[in-house]
Amino acid sequence: MKILHFVLHPKETYPFEIAGLQSREGGHEVTVVLLQDAVMSGHPAVNGVAVFSSHEDLDARGLPAIGGTLDYDGIVKKIFEADRIINW
Repeated sequence: MKILHFVLHPKETYPFEIAGLQSREGGHEVTVVLLQDAVMSGHPAVNGVAVFSSHEDLDARGLPAIGGTLDYDGIVKKIFEADRIINW
């Protein structure tokens, strides 16, 4: 199952714990997308979980792109590919 997590707040850590569990124990394909102020967080690396930041949100905050980024079209594509979407 493809699971997509949207994280909006920079201090959220629980979504990464859940994503890691889903990937390790459930064998799911898990993606986390950082949106809004969450792009300012130093998100933890989680084995087996793809983490992307919104390109537009990085630009709006004057932050450099570090790691994977998605534009709005890429985010919409991820939504339609996902079997389950979780917003944090």
